[in-house]
Amino acid sequence: MFQHWIQPVDPQEINGQLPFAPYQIGHALSAYLQEQHIPRGSVVLIGLSEEVNAVRRHLYRMHAHGAPLLLYDLGNFKGEPGPQWDGLIAELVAADVLPVWLGLREEHIPTLVEAYARAMPGSIVPLFVDERIASGHPYRTCYIDEVYRALQDRLGPMTVLGYQQHLSQLESHQGAIPLLRGMRLGQIRANPVDAEPYIRDAHVAVAMMTALRQADMPGRPVANPSGLSCEEMCRLMRYMGLNEKLRCLAIGNFEIAATREGQLTASCVAQQIWYFLQGVAAQQKECQQWSDLEQLQQYVFFPEECDTGFIFYHSEQTDRWWVAAKEDIERKKDLSVLRACTRDDFEACKQNRLSDRLLELLHYSL
Repeated sequence: MFQHWIQPVDPQEINGQLPFAPYQIGHALSAYLQEQHIPRGSVVLIGLSEEVNAVRRHLYRMHAHGAPLLLYDLGNFKGEPGPQWDGLIAELVAADVLPVWLGLREEHIPTLVEAYARAMPGSIVPLFVDERIASGHPYRTCYIDEVYRALQDRLGPMTVLGYQQHLSQLESHQGAIPLLRGMRLGQIRANPVDAEPYIRDAHVAVAMMTALRQADMPGRPVANPSGLSCEEMCRLMRYMGLNEKLRCLAIGNFEIAATREGQLTASCVAQQIWYFLQGVAAQQKECQQWSDLEQLQQYVFFPEECDTGFIFYHSEQTDRWWVAAKEDIERKKDLSVLRACTRDDFEACKQNRLSDRLLELLHYSL
């Protein structure tokens, strides 16, 4: 039924008549033309403008992933994103396919997140990669504010990764939006693996290309010499692909000019998608059901001067950690109370210290 909302594309028309080599994504890619069914667990590409065809040209010529991966290019969305997104997004969620939206604009972010909130049960956890946190006065029209106002009763923590301290102060915004958290550009650059638990909790990820420095992303709307490199963004994208909870990835805030710089922009975005797909292909499908917890190592601690205990879960297979307040596990008996964490959170709790993540869990558990 996706054809009601989407105009299909033909890979041959985008890339010309030169045939794809057997090892290229374009050769393995299933273009959605007349098919009526897409298998569950597939990744689907959806463009929001014609200019993202330049991204497709670079992506189609890249090496396909060795692991089995069902990838479809649905085409480009008809018309402007808005209320009509609800029907398509509800269908994508029901079909259990993972869309990659290309060409998202900042003003469409609240509409996208709200549509996913309506299509999904329970709380929703959004993640943003952007250069600044703009919320509260005088940023009354910022997408973070709009998402918070519309969904605060259903929101889990909102995370902003890669923001720059000279453009934003996280603490000044947390007064207006207590659910807001994040990692600065310098923190990610110093230890990028610390961003993985934030990413692993997200249901909707929005990557704004303004988070990248001008040298790597010349198509960003406003010049800035500082920001994430293309390689650093690709690493974050791989973490997003590894996230079994993720229901959509949206990439936006870029312009592709018909110049050499435009080709650099398109190539950078295509590389990000490639590493996202690599992560999806490597998913381990841990913590999908309540019975999965029985396969993990469990540790229970009751820190001094704390009213509750914490249960930590550790996967020996992937070395990933999760934590939940003991009372939440006993009361809810579902996986929504689990939060991704790190070994450092575990070690701190062993020593009767509560890390920022554990303090947040006490105050804003889902």
